[in-house]
Amino acid sequence: MIRYIVLLRHSRNYRLLFSAGFICMFGLWFSVVGIATLLIELGAPVWAITAVGVVSFVPNVFLAPINGIIVDKFQPKPLMTAMFITEMISIFMLIFIDSLDYLWLLLLIVVVRSVAGTLFFQTESSTLPKFLSRPYLKLANEMTGIIWTITYTFGMASAGIFIHYFGVRAAFILDFCLYVFSFFILLRLNFKDLARNAPGPV
Repeated sequence: MIRYIVLLRHSRNYRLLFSAGFICMFGLWFSVVGIATLLIELGAPVWAITAVGVVSFVPNVFLAPINGIIVDKFQPKPLMTAMFITEMISIFMLIFIDSLDYLWLLLLIVVVRSVAGTLFFQTESSTLPKFLSRPYLKLANEMTGIIWTITYTFGMASAGIFIHYFGVRAAFILDFCLYVFSFFILLRLNFKDLARNAPGPV
């Protein structure tokens, strides 16, 4: 635990990425639960609910072989910023879906958000070795798994309770607000002089 704290203290870029990632991962589950709840409330057929789950992961299959090529062609911060804005827009669009007539739009939004999220995560992963030494990089990878588990557990539980009392639209709005807050954290990233700023061995 002490080593994780040391990593967060001594690497500003990672601290910012960790903070933004933690907030976004937590907010993500509000949209996931919100979409499923929305479809149930609208009386969607089973295949529609299944389709949303499928299109959430299909983009990863097609992007996997070319992720590295796309990331290498762009500077990390502009690409991460663009993907983050894309996710924010897709979340905002969810607020206006109130009918099964817009099921096609919902599926499109899920695909777009999945693509943007995948590219963001890939860019982040490829950037970490540029400002973290190998021991710290190992800790960063461990922390990614830890925060995913924590945010999944508490995010899903909190989303269910929140939606029960405040509704689906409020869940989408909350997710959007969390992403906006995280966006301003992301803007503070500084990838200049990466090698000089990389922390030493743990």
